[in-house]
Amino acid sequence: MLVLLLLAPVALAQRATTPATPFFPFEGIDDPNKQCVDISCFEPIKWSDDKKEVCRYRKERTCTPRTMEVCDNVPITECELVGYTECTTSEATQPLRDDKVVGEFFYEQTCETSPIAIIERKMKPECRNETKNVCEKMWVPEAPFWKDVNCQQLAWENCTLVEHPHEVNIDYCSCTPTEIWYNKYEYKDASVGCLSTTCEPKTVPKCTTREERKCTTVSWEECQETCANECSEMHFKEPSQEADHRRWCSHVEIEVPAGVSRVPRGARSLRAGGSGQRQAQAQRQAQVQRQAFGSQQVASSRLVQRPR
Repeated sequence: MLVLLLLAPVALAQRATTPATPFFPFEGIDDPNKQCVDISCFEPIKWSDDKKEVCRYRKERTCTPRTMEVCDNVPITECELVGYTECTTSEATQPLRDDKVVGEFFYEQTCETSPIAIIERKMKPECRNETKNVCEKMWVPEAPFWKDVNCQQLAWENCTLVEHPHEVNIDYCSCTPTEIWYNKYEYKDASVGCLSTTCEPKTVPKCTTREERKCTTVSWEECQETCANECSEMHFKEPSQEADHRRWCSHVEIEVPAGVSRVPRGARSLRAGGSGQRQAQAQRQAQVQRQAFGSQQVASSRLVQRPR
């Protein structure tokens, strides 16, 4: 009966701990920081296959040779006509495409699962037998007025709770990030100026003294640029990895090896641990390198001109 009375406060204390909620699924956990372990892992990497139409503008210059006979009255001297042209060039702006393929890097998480030892601090009762002389007191008219009568030796068990460490093996996940590169498609509009040249043939006389009707043939080229998009389909792969975040809890305080993540103090719901912070830092580094890599890209155009 005495043992039951000693163990009753322990049972009442266990029933008074935090109940399970939608945000914290474990019952009987007083302090998740001392009783729980965060296990952060990643699923194998997955690649998405996507097909994009990549376009770049192309200029093609077409020139047409022209000839015309031009005559004029000249003084009757030794005269020659020198032909030339006066040309006007205009530019027309045309909306086209100038897509880019830039380099992008991603941190692939390579994970391995290995067993670790967790120490549970369990309480176990230890008892010892004790005896005590128990007597009745009878009053007498002489000092000391009370004397012991009907004495007997009573025995009972005196029990106390003592901590007993208990080792438990669980599977723990360790992940290593690896930097990988892949091509990324970027859509880009371009405003392209297309040139158009129109020429007018003219002559200038080179004369001596007398006038004479003479003719000469003037040759020139009139050129026109044709601007259009050239498109082709390319395959693009983009990586992704799903996070696997789990939590293991004991009903007593635990000891964990060095490097194993405990649940943060005051946490009542699953949230990203150290590996999530490393992933966010990797994404910030990827954005900085992507901007530096994009600034080094040089827009290229191809111009095809027919030989004269």
